[in-house]
Amino acid sequence: MKSIRRPPDHEARATSIELFFDLVFVFVITQLSSRLAHDLTLGGAAKTGLLVLAAWWAWVYTTWVTNWFDAGTLVVRGILLVGMFAGMVGAISIPAAFGARAWLLVAGYVGIQVVRNLFVVLVTHREDPLYRPALRIFGWSCAVMPLWIAGALVDGSARVVLWSIALALDYAGPLAGHALPGLGRSHPSDWHLEPSHFVERLELFLIIALGESIVEAGATASRLSPTPLRLTAVLVAMLMTAALWWLYFDTHAGRTLERLRGAAEERGRLGRDLSYLYVLLVAGIIVAAVGNELVIAHPSRRLGDAELVALAARPVLYLLGSVALKVRVLRVPWERRFIAAVVVVGAVAVGSSLPGLALWAVVLFILGGLATVEAVETRQDATAPTRSASRGSS
Repeated sequence: MKSIRRPPDHEARATSIELFFDLVFVFVITQLSSRLAHDLTLGGAAKTGLLVLAAWWAWVYTTWVTNWFDAGTLVVRGILLVGMFAGMVGAISIPAAFGARAWLLVAGYVGIQVVRNLFVVLVTHREDPLYRPALRIFGWSCAVMPLWIAGALVDGSARVVLWSIALALDYAGPLAGHALPGLGRSHPSDWHLEPSHFVERLELFLIIALGESIVEAGATASRLSPTPLRLTAVLVAMLMTAALWWLYFDTHAGRTLERLRGAAEERGRLGRDLSYLYVLLVAGIIVAAVGNELVIAHPSRRLGDAELVALAARPVLYLLGSVALKVRVLRVPWERRFIAAVVVVGAVAVGSSLPGLALWAVVLFILGGLATVEAVETRQDATAPTRSASRGSS
């Protein structure tokens, strides 16, 4: 089985089977945004948030595995197909995950985590530095599993509490080094990471999430009369999605890859941090689909309090996620994006009496202005060395 391990320091790209695996998560994101749109309350947002965290954790752990093992081999393809089925089961549960379909959620989430992590233990040689960290990860998953099962056995708030504790422990795993009695704990340096593959996989998930915003905008508009005002709302929704794409891919994508490539001793830690930070970006985009639906469905109507919160949450979560990325990983100035998040909150509060479309256009103006300023600054920074060299040669 040793041949299925990726060679150290060998640059890899995402494979077709990984892209095929992602198709299930296209459906997962659709289910999550639909669930939030139909339960736009504090409790509904909290439950959807828990499901977002669970879906992301299942996906990102799988990304670590395909970073360690060659997804082009038959055995790894097989485990990805098993993971696809588990993901589909979990996705089917989402509309009633806290009700009649609780067992489906547990089967999907626990299934993909435990089976995949057991697979890594079984195919990793004992002499491989990855073996003991993999054993700890599997042991941690098994230790948390009873809480997920117990949550399915109870109802109401008790279920939410148990699953919240289970998910908190799942997320605490990497920070605690998956420490277990008799096995010790892992350190970030134990987790080998291939930068180009890992960053590409994160980018692809963001593209999937952004695609859901476009799909939701189109699906909502297609069910309603194509009035000029509604078509304008579709345009604003498309531009909003484009602004979110621009704010990440114009600056963060390349810098994230450069940071990982240039930090050989820190790659494990940086990969761990990215695994946490990207969920804020993903959550912001998922909420975005809800915002698009609200504005396209009712472009001239004043939004209610819960709808206003949803409208502001999209850009704020996304901007705060990028602030955390800048601070923790990229180590570049972050103040401008934080200020933009504050301005968005202020604009939504002050403009709460405006029609939904007008308010969404204001938020678009803020994000578009931020993207434009950063795009100009990025290109000026890129041409500065060339100008300096030209002056030096003259």
